[in-house]
Amino acid sequence: MELEAPKHERKPPIYIDVRVIGQVSEVGEFLRLCKVIHTLGLHGSSREIKLDVDGDGSGFLRFEVTGSDGTQELEPFDSKKFYDNEEDYLELYIGE
Repeated sequence: MELEAPKHERKPPIYIDVRVIGQVSEVGEFLRLCKVIHTLGLHGSSREIKLDVDGDGSGFLRFEVTGSDGTQELEPFDSKKFYDNEEDYLELYIGE
């Protein structure tokens, strides 16, 4: 199913292929999160989503970018900066 970009979007979308590696239940929850983000975007609805990641290893997912259309570089993420942070949360924004 081809997705239409929201009407207010000014830039054309970029495309990446991401391989998600993990246990069935964790990959399923990740896909559920993706579906929630997709559905909110389709309906033009904003929500705050709480996501807990179990740090003992059971919630370990790995991601590999396997392809890109090359139109835009993705911003690097400094995982050490987050890991060393005293705060136990990270704020990320999807959209404006």
